[in-house]
Order: sequence, then C-alpha cells, then structure tokens
Amino acid sequence: MTLHLSPQESGSVAIKGGDKEKAAISKQKKQAIIQYLTDNPIGKSGELSSLIGVNSSRTKVYLQELIADGSIVAEGANRNRTYRLNTDFRIAYNRHRI
Repeated sequence: MTLHLSPQESGSVAIKGGDKEKAAISKQKKQAIIQYLTDNPIGKSGELSSLIGVNSSRTKVYLQELIADGSIVAEGANRNRTYRLNTDFRIAYNRHRI
C-alpha cells in the first residue's frame, strides 16, 4: 500500500491510502456479481454495489477486474453503463452449474 501525505490548511497532515486498483475481489463478491448477472440480463454498478455491500468506487474497481479477466462486459458510457456476463463465460458457467 502506498501512503500519501497531504498538508491541510490547519497545518495538520492527512494520510491517504493509495493503490485502490490492487484490491482484489473476494471469491464471495465475485460469485455474487456473477450470480446476479446470470439471473438478470444486465446490471448497473449501483445495483451491484448494494448487492455486495461496498461503496460505488470499490464496486467499479471490482467490475474492472471482472472485465479484465473476461467474465463480464461493460456496455454504454458513464451514467448509462451496464454490465452483463460475457457470452462465452455464461455458456461455460452454465455448463459448470449443471
């Protein structure tokens, strides 16, 4: 973890943690997101954030990790962005569940 010192107007120093992008998604949270997107054709980050119980910025980091590993696909931009399972991943996931 990287700590950043940030001077404040009062003369005190705030310590901020960095490296948010290095926070790996837990197996339980990944499974919850995948199950949600299996049961629902699309999901928005706000819905998924409520589902897994973390703030929206952390949810977006997790979603980027799932996009990078090919599990999900993002569609749209900014406020209209939705997430769905990658078609190939959905087929493999459903075969595994049987």
